Amino acid sequence: MKSSFSFDKKYSQIIKEIIYPIMKKILYLSFSILIFLSCKNSRKETEMEILTKYIEYYNGLVDTSFVKSDGIYFIDTLPHIFEPVKPQTGDSVILAYTGYILNAGNSLQQFITVDTLNPDTYIYKNESVIEGWERGVGMMSANRKIVLIIPSDLAYGKHSAGLIPPYSTLVFEIEIRKLIKNR
Repeated sequence: MKSSFSFDKKYSQIIKEIIYPIMKKILYLSFSILIFLSCKNSRKETEMEILTKYIEYYNGLVDTSFVKSDGIYFIDTLPHIFEPVKPQTGDSVILAYTGYILNAGNSLQQFITVDTLNPDTYIYKNESVIEGWERGVGMMSANRKIVLIIPSDLAYGKHSAGLIPPYSTLVFEIEIRKLIKNR
């Protein structure tokens, strides 16, 4: 009987000193993961609510509506100009643009401007820009202006980039000044 008592006492001590702290850590970690995952979903849901409200608001201000294509939204602000040549892989695209972060309340926070006096040049489809940008510019032709809305899953997603916080919808006003064919 004496040996049983000492075994129970040692077993009880092991449970208190080793097992309980491990169980607490596992429970805390599980709870933290659950909270993180629920916050992630709510941030994405909030982003989509803001995006939907902005499109409804903007569509009420202009005669034309945003078109959704390939996961992005755009308005061609010069629909009367027809230029069929669009960028192909490797073409140089010279453009001017202004980028905004879409915030709650339909407000836009500017984060970059490349003006028409000092346009930017990039090689189309060289994987140096976000996916939504490639898709939007790929729908444009030279001498076009568009407003492009890129949801976060085609921008930086759950990551931040400079002034851009995670799960940010981006809005760009883009003008292709010149298109230089690679071939």
